[in-house]
Amino acid sequence: MLFLQHAGVLSAYLILVAQASFIARTADGEFDLSDRYIVSLKPGIDMDKHLSFVQDLHNSSMGTVEGKTFGGVSHEFNIGDFKAYAGHFDPAVVEKLKNHEDTEDEGPPPPTHETLVKQKQAPWNLHRISHRGMMDQGNYWFARAAGRGTFIYFLDSGINPDHSEFQGRTQPAPEPAKPIDTNGHGTFIAGILGGRTYGVSKKSILVPVKILDHRRSTTKTALLQGYTWSVNHILTNNRVGKSVINISSSGKQSAAINDAVDAAYAKGVVTVVPAGNQNSNAALMSPASARRAITVGATDRNKARTRFSNWGPRVNIFAPGYKICSAWIGGSNRALRGASGTAEAAAHVAGMIAYFQSFNHLRTAETAVQFLDVVSTRGVVRNEKQASNLFAYNFSGK
Repeated sequence: MLFLQHAGVLSAYLILVAQASFIARTADGEFDLSDRYIVSLKPGIDMDKHLSFVQDLHNSSMGTVEGKTFGGVSHEFNIGDFKAYAGHFDPAVVEKLKNHEDTEDEGPPPPTHETLVKQKQAPWNLHRISHRGMMDQGNYWFARAAGRGTFIYFLDSGINPDHSEFQGRTQPAPEPAKPIDTNGHGTFIAGILGGRTYGVSKKSILVPVKILDHRRSTTKTALLQGYTWSVNHILTNNRVGKSVINISSSGKQSAAINDAVDAAYAKGVVTVVPAGNQNSNAALMSPASARRAITVGATDRNKARTRFSNWGPRVNIFAPGYKICSAWIGGSNRALRGASGTAEAAAHVAGMIAYFQSFNHLRTAETAVQFLDVVSTRGVVRNEKQASNLFAYNFSGK
């Protein structure tokens, strides 16, 4: 299987060596990492013979597609049984290499990148998820795909579809309830998921599924109804691998809710949930305690767990959840508000899953979870309190 990888992936020293000449720049100075691949060969394969085959493939493709020129093989790596090569290939060549008998199956696809875009004067939370450290303040770097072709189902109080943040990218669920937001929380979460200014995945389609009323209250029945509809809609419309479900609500542990999340995972559907805001063990809450949920805790500007965020082994990852700015309802279709909570943190991670789905082949929930684990920043969350010390990162290279 083809080993798709950004030239700076952490574990591959040889790839770092190749980085200087492997990355091209576009005319406007942005990095262009599209259509660049690393291919690993199985042990015992004759590398010279395989590379001759690849060169023939490249020559037969003419090396040009829609005005774009592809350079073919650029680097060779050979250490004992490890044999691999890097190159710039057109889609026809890539398809033939993907399942070639010589190439190694690498498991979950490593990170790939498109051209990067810089959002200046970005909210602090977006800066944090696009940087390993604290440098380059005020900028949010993200891949140009930015969630294009993906769908984020979010279970909340609905949405104001006319808000300027969403640019018509809403696809309201026809059931179980009309998704007009009379509380504001759903619109706020949608802004983090996919708003053009305040959002992580700026080109995703947002599918609001209303389970919270105007007081932000719900029931287990309403949650299960909305969740079941979302899972079935994803399965029926062949959206596995290009969809994620975000649940904003949190309550006491429920075997039924947890089992539903686990069942969806088995079908390939990714579910992201908040850890809860009680400063207690997330294992006592649902859907936070579901084994197959991605449970998210909240951090402040300094990547410290907030005082309200739940903790414990069920928390898989942390993301910003303190004094976040996003879209709101009332006044105008440009209304904004600030809020804090683990629902806000979960929205960052759900948005990031959709963002990654738009330019990586995350075909199952298992692959998405593994991928998130690989790219996240490790060991930077303070006072994580028995939770996984992972911080959400969009693998911008910054």
